Amino acid sequence: MKTTLKTITLFVLGIIVLFAAVTLFSGGPFKKDGENRNEPLPQADSVLPGNTAAPSASSYLAALKSTLPGAEVPYFWDLYNQDPVFRKNFLAAIKKENINKPDWVPGGVASPVEEAENGFLKSSVCEPHNCPHAFYVEYSPESKQLVGFYQRDSGDGIFFGDDLPEVRTALCASYQLDCQKSF
Repeated sequence: MKTTLKTITLFVLGIIVLFAAVTLFSGGPFKKDGENRNEPLPQADSVLPGNTAAPSASSYLAALKSTLPGAEVPYFWDLYNQDPVFRKNFLAAIKKENINKPDWVPGGVASPVEEAENGFLKSSVCEPHNCPHAFYVEYSPESKQLVGFYQRDSGDGIFFGDDLPEVRTALCASYQLDCQKSF
């Protein structure tokens, strides 16, 4: 009986040591969404950021999907992490409105990137465990225009990016946001 208990104890301790080693040397076995996608993949350079041709939203979305491992759907953080033009425009737009970029933006809880009816791409990202605190965006890879809405914890919000009223209206309707006070 003592031998069996001793064997089980040693086995459990071995598992704990193995888990600690994995955590120490790999940054942890558990990663937040988006953390494993923080570097542009090699094939993304030819299709996304460095391409001088202005792609339509649908061809851009297909190119973004092709850079992901497997048959994954791209999310906000894929767009943010892989497209330096989008990231630069997003950061400049929120800075212009005196919105500080929260640390959770590159890896927050995100919606898939989808093509909107107006030809823009749309996506959102919210603070983990506090989704009323969120960014909603529509982005045109062709014109590089970006329209966004930042919703604060309190529920009120502010537009940022290009002043395109029709895109703002579409963004608010798409995500069922109460944006009337912000126009």
